[in-house]
Amino acid sequence: MSHYAHSLPEDSDKSNWETLPQHEIRVAARCREFLGRIDAALEAWGEPLGKWHDLGKYQPDFQAKLTGEAIQIEHAGVGAQWASRGAWRRTGIPVQFAIAGHHTGLANAQANPLPNDRDYGTISRLTLLERLQNNTAAADLVSRIASPETLQVTEPELPGW
Repeated sequence: MSHYAHSLPEDSDKSNWETLPQHEIRVAARCREFLGRIDAALEAWGEPLGKWHDLGKYQPDFQAKLTGEAIQIEHAGVGAQWASRGAWRRTGIPVQFAIAGHHTGLANAQANPLPNDRDYGTISRLTLLERLQNNTAAADLVSRIASPETLQVTEPELPGW
């Protein structure tokens, strides 16, 4: 079964749609390119960012959404959750923030300011910790669907600085 990253509303022929593996490869290449412009030591970090940013799109409900079903489903938190596992627990925090925030912006890690605290007002966005917790089951599901090439990304070296 093919999994898709995007659909074309005007074209129901799925052969014209971008598959998730194609999307992951393309986005990883762009991420490596952009991070390499900042510092060559960051370039390798584009691989997990590109491959994991849309992991949640492997969910059957997200695939149904692409065919026009009226389903609300979060997809970015799944990749962030995946980046919190195993060896990635130590170095994956920046990856988690970037993936979780790629549509909504960066969230706070564990707590939002209370309403009326200073000039912060009310922050309605979920914290990163809440997103990770909310996406545990979805990441477990996706781990049985996505390919090992997508899921098993070598942890890059940390920059010397």
